Amino acid sequence: MKKTDANVERGFLTYREQKKGGKIRIKELNDDMIALLMEMPKGPSEYIFCGPNGEPLKNVQRSFRTALKKAGIKDFHFHDLRHTSASHLLMRGASLKSVQEHLGHSSLAMTQRYSHLSRNFQKQEVQKLNGLCDEESSKKLVRSEELTKSKELPGPYATA
Repeated sequence: MKKTDANVERGFLTYREQKKGGKIRIKELNDDMIALLMEMPKGPSEYIFCGPNGEPLKNVQRSFRTALKKAGIKDFHFHDLRHTSASHLLMRGASLKSVQEHLGHSSLAMTQRYSHLSRNFQKQEVQKLNGLCDEESSKKLVRSEELTKSKELPGPYATA
């Protein structure tokens, strides 16, 4: 990726996809990424990510594996970062449609396969059901051992 591909003032990258016929895409950048790009050393190379000779990095797999090893992370692959990104976007309130466009998926079904919601997030989401019924309504759904024992109602719950 060339430095001219990043417009940090306006907050986006322009790049050519390696798949899908080399379609030109625009990727919006968040403030953290803009700050990171602005802090990077300004060398003579025309590339954002380059080796000591100024040539573009062609493969980051070895560096990625080294970083994982140093961090003690096992069973994680570079492509997993797309899944992580999709999941975090959704858990922070992004719409499924915007995540689909961010990842460049042609269908919402593919985006759903990329999205993995954490158990903690799911627990927080289910808490949104709290207070759905007022106190009077919730009293109507009570466990009634006497009615269950006498077989007047088929299930373990009775209505008052």
